Amino acid sequence: MFELLKQLNASVLGWVRRLNHHRLPGIFNRYPNRTAKILPSVVISELAPGIPMRFELRDSIQRELYLNGSLYERADIDLLSSLCAGSGTAFLDIGANVGVYSFWSLSRFPSVRVFAFEPNPRTFGKLSETKSLGNYPTLHLIQSALGDASGTATMCATDLNSGASTLGSNPDLPGLRKYEVPVITFDEWREQNTLLFAGIEQYVIKLDVEGFEPRVIRGMFKFLTRENVSLILVEFLDLCLRNAGHTAAELYDLLLSAGYTGYTDREFKSPLSGPPPAPAPVNVYFRRNALPDGDLPITHTVARSAAAGESQRPGLAFETSPRHGPAPEPIGPSKSKNFVKHLLIPSAVHRFLPNR
Repeated sequence: MFELLKQLNASVLGWVRRLNHHRLPGIFNRYPNRTAKILPSVVISELAPGIPMRFELRDSIQRELYLNGSLYERADIDLLSSLCAGSGTAFLDIGANVGVYSFWSLSRFPSVRVFAFEPNPRTFGKLSETKSLGNYPTLHLIQSALGDASGTATMCATDLNSGASTLGSNPDLPGLRKYEVPVITFDEWREQNTLLFAGIEQYVIKLDVEGFEPRVIRGMFKFLTRENVSLILVEFLDLCLRNAGHTAAELYDLLLSAGYTGYTDREFKSPLSGPPPAPAPVNVYFRRNALPDGDLPITHTVARSAAAGESQRPGLAFETSPRHGPAPEPIGPSKSKNFVKHLLIPSAVHRFLPNR
């Protein structure tokens, strides 16, 4: 009986998510564990507009995606997606995890060519499953890690947090699992798959591999110095870099020597003079330095909102995506209580929700 009530709750909250920009109202986000208790372990909903997914709520990343939806790393997803608007663009999602960046980009611009690299076998299975639930002819999934030499490596991972998978050491992971995964260099892989890149004029890259970033850069150095790369988003996480035997300074200097300048602001107004300070994780945006003719490779203007107090997001964002038209008015915090009050959640499970 209780499982039936959970299924009913999942149906109701799925409807709520669709009305509320593919995320739940704030009250559910404030109490994620209690929310998970009233739901099945696997919930079918949309990751992004038109992108169905089976969310495994045991994984903290998938649970956060289900709860926060369109707010999850929103500013960075908007920025990268906006650069994928033009024809002849390829998006390299290196360390794709369950594919949030890949699928959001495809939701907005279905013609963008996406190459998602993910070595964790369990997480790659989720990527493949989500792809099988829709029609994504331009999405290419590669079950391999990228590095500076081809071979194999040991991955430390946990089913409780797919975002913590690393090729470095992490003995403190709860529920630690170890996998032997293949490693390839991007430069070699691209030479073996040249037909996949026919007609590509510019590239957008997201690089988040929990400390293995310097090796990835070394393995794609030729590509980075020769091709039209509009933007590289790189996560600097000092602890993971050190666990993998690297430093933030090493990663920063590699990209600098490849001809890129780093920024921590999405307006690209304040170039960095060195790596971001440790220990907090920081996303750094690397733009190609001026080409010989003086032009920068970024070809799409990233518009910003000038309204006071409003978060800055690119103009080519969720609300104006051609795939699904204008977005509905989100349910603000002031409406959350009344909205939850009228949900068709059986009274038998209301005791798991906060009494606010």
